[in-house]
Amino acid sequence: MSLAAGLSSQIEERLRAVLPAEVAVVHARDLAGAIESSQRVPAVQIYDGGFRVEELTNDRIACRLEWSWICVCAVRKPKAQVDSFESREAAYLLGDQVIAALLGWKPPTTVHTRFRMATPPRPQWSKGGFGYLPLVFTTQLTVRGEPQRTGV
Repeated sequence: MSLAAGLSSQIEERLRAVLPAEVAVVHARDLAGAIESSQRVPAVQIYDGGFRVEELTNDRIACRLEWSWICVCAVRKPKAQVDSFESREAAYLLGDQVIAALLGWKPPTTVHTRFRMATPPRPQWSKGGFGYLPLVFTTQLTVRGEPQRTGV
């Protein structure tokens, strides 16, 4: 199992354990081809935001990565088709629960650091009463390659 797949599953388990049962926890792969009106809401959609190299050792055999995970709080309030206040309120209430679950959380693996928050993209509100509040969390890990022998 890859580092990303393993952490994605751990995030899903954590959210399922602490969020109310009526909140679906889904991965981006489960949303492929879905149209807005058929998606499950309320939900937290988990997306792998990729990683960036934070630090490389002098020998270039090890590096510290910062991996980002985007959790989108998706809600729908039919009345919000006219005014998005209801969907905004619902999205932010769900967002509070996700922040409480993941901020400072240490994945059960020993290679990742505690989750920190990062600046997310802007929330989006649709005319169909759907609201999407993205939250970004980062964690760090160190990966090592194998030294190469030269002149053999």
